[in-house]
Amino acid sequence: MQALLRLSALAPSEEPSPFISLEELQHLFQQKVSEKNVVFGVDEQKAEHAIFQWSQDFQPSETLIAQGAWPQKGEDAHLKVLFHRHPFVPVVKGVDGVDLRDRGYVTNVSSKTPLVEKRFATPGVSGQTVTGEAIAASPGEDLNLQLCEGVEELPVEGGVFYVASEDSIVQEISDQKIKLVHQIQISGDVDYQIGNLDAWGSVQIKGSVTPHFCVRATGDVTVGNNVESALIHTQGNIKVGRGIFGSVGSTEVMAGKDLEALFIQNTQVTVGGNARIKDSLLNSRLFCQGNVEVIQGRGTILTSRVVAGGNVSAQIVGSETEALVDVTAGHDPKLWQGVLRMKRELKFLKRTSMKGFMQVRQKSSSTLEKNFGRMKAKKQRTAMIMERVVLRRQRNILAGLAEKNQIPKVEAKKKMFPNVRVTIGIFHLRVREELSSGFFQPDMNRGALVWLASR
Repeated sequence: MQALLRLSALAPSEEPSPFISLEELQHLFQQKVSEKNVVFGVDEQKAEHAIFQWSQDFQPSETLIAQGAWPQKGEDAHLKVLFHRHPFVPVVKGVDGVDLRDRGYVTNVSSKTPLVEKRFATPGVSGQTVTGEAIAASPGEDLNLQLCEGVEELPVEGGVFYVASEDSIVQEISDQKIKLVHQIQISGDVDYQIGNLDAWGSVQIKGSVTPHFCVRATGDVTVGNNVESALIHTQGNIKVGRGIFGSVGSTEVMAGKDLEALFIQNTQVTVGGNARIKDSLLNSRLFCQGNVEVIQGRGTILTSRVVAGGNVSAQIVGSETEALVDVTAGHDPKLWQGVLRMKRELKFLKRTSMKGFMQVRQKSSSTLEKNFGRMKAKKQRTAMIMERVVLRRQRNILAGLAEKNQIPKVEAKKKMFPNVRVTIGIFHLRVREELSSGFFQPDMNRGALVWLASR
């Protein structure tokens, strides 16, 4: 790998030849270099300086005049993690203190988000001896990165990006493994140890959802025990092993598809598919696009409002105390909720006094009176238009169902007590006496609801 120029000292009896000039010495050096086949890394300036110095003092010297190039090992493949889990940072809620429920337990990643960048191993740079012989370089080592389903490669110059192929939940991102999942499992309860859940996938909870916590998901939500004074929103199905309950107004459940639970109490429930309640529905509001069934166990609907796009079926509807139960079948729940919301706003306007408006607005009484009148008239017109739209749509729906022989019904397999208000499409009535085993269905010819006893 090296070439040395050795110049020896003259013996005392020797005298330098007067006929050898500096140019001749340099020429002699070139001959020696050619004889030794030194063709790489020669430093001509060092050699000339060494020869000139020797021609002045004739002292021995040894000079490095050529240096080969050592091979350079290739760089190993390496990863750069681009997506990191966010550490838990408590959220300050104004004067109320710190909210410890948002712990960031679930890390979601959207489609095409870069997760990891991998730089490929390089082949290295070959070396060369002073005689021109090549020295092979050792290539860099590749690394074994385990990729799971839901991860795809996006090639770039000198490497590759690993990106999420669809919206997913991050389970592991490291130098050894990239794993995205579409379901998370909670072995216990959703409480302060886990925090609120917001998952782009399904959630399976073996315990309960404890009070004041929230579970949001794009897939199915399964709860092994209870949902108490909590909120669950999902685009998929909801299945609760036991009950959904809490104080009035503290529990809300929204399912994009079907819902199944043992019992529901003091809860507002919105279901995009069918609702199947095994035991009882008590003091709740249930808005369901499909059918509602409460036909197992006690199978009772008590002091509740049920609005279903399909049929409503229960073992017992109402109670001996004749507490009001409002059951609507064959009705679009979204339109119904819009009408209810408009009626609540009108009710608020009626309760609002002019004195209160004057205190808030701080304007002249005449101006307030005009504004109040305009607002009230506008709300009333909107409510009337909405009710007309709903009635027109329900007539069309009933007519279409009648042609298909699929007229919706409200069924009580055992009993229906008095003070149950039944609405099917555009027809409605209030039950005045106890009825046994049968169902209400609209008679399109008579233009009214009729009770048909089961045989």
